[in-house]
Amino acid sequence: MGHDTTSRTRRRDRRGGPAVAGNPHRVTPPWPGDYRLRVHARGRDDTDLRGSESYQLLVWQAPAAPDIVYARADRLGYRLRGEADPARPERPEIAYRWLSNSTLGMAATVTVVSGAGVGAVLRAFGADPARPESMRAIGEDLVRRQSIDPWVAVLDVGEAVIAVEYNGWEGSTAPVLTEASAGGRVASMFWNVEAETRLSFAEHGAVLLSVEPFAAIDAPPPVAPAVDDLDFADHRRDKRLMGLLAVQRFTGHGISADDVARIEAADVGFRIVPALPALRPRRPQPGDPLDTVAEALAEIPNHSCGTWPGGSPRRQPTTEGSAKTRTSSPASPPAP
Repeated sequence: MGHDTTSRTRRRDRRGGPAVAGNPHRVTPPWPGDYRLRVHARGRDDTDLRGSESYQLLVWQAPAAPDIVYARADRLGYRLRGEADPARPERPEIAYRWLSNSTLGMAATVTVVSGAGVGAVLRAFGADPARPESMRAIGEDLVRRQSIDPWVAVLDVGEAVIAVEYNGWEGSTAPVLTEASAGGRVASMFWNVEAETRLSFAEHGAVLLSVEPFAAIDAPPPVAPAVDDLDFADHRRDKRLMGLLAVQRFTGHGISADDVARIEAADVGFRIVPALPALRPRRPQPGDPLDTVAEALAEIPNHSCGTWPGGSPRRQPTTEGSAKTRTSSPASPPAP
């Protein structure tokens, strides 16, 4: 992990065993002598974001040596040293800083769909528009069953529909992207507690790009303007925020903290039945823990596998997608 500021200094300890302030369990070696101390700091300019500021201290015994500053990039450091704060342009993703303090901060997928109504978006996700449930009730049920069964909440914002999955990822799969984009554009950003991410774009029924953004993205022409100035390799920039900005640029619509508040106040969610034939196009291999279930499902005709309890069949996507495997714990949305 990179740091904004890194420096090395020296210290002479006459007694040995000093502790880090406020934490008596983290102590240096117990004997006196000369030590060197390297301090790493990051997130000191983002103190309004919960958990953003962190430090790492490394202590080892060594003869005294001159102080060294290896890196100094944060603005706070310049102010503390009495130096002029260098002029820097604001990063464009700063509008999404609210995400870290929101209920979506840990794990979510945000999908924005243009050119489709709420009903069409829900059906593309594999949800039944006629079967709404309380988000809170869904979350409590999943916790009780220790399940991560997918579900989605949607919000109509006029020229687009925003779909939010708390701790889910269906919006990053090819079947959903393909079907939801039939009448326009779709983009989604997925992230979870294990720092896994996926940024996806689709248009007119075709997935244009779906990648885990780590460095420069080799994007096709329709996607390039959305990501050209976003450096996903820069540790000082949040991939989640840049991904949401790219989603907004591609679809023309983004998600705001107010949108999340409206979704949670409405307390309406929809359970998802994934497009199993597309997401699992092959039979399981020996030793697969889901082999019994998968074998049973494989015997069910496609038209039955994609039929809602109410009797209306779900249209199967025409493009195959790859199954995703994520390790994540069930999460409940907050009480409205």
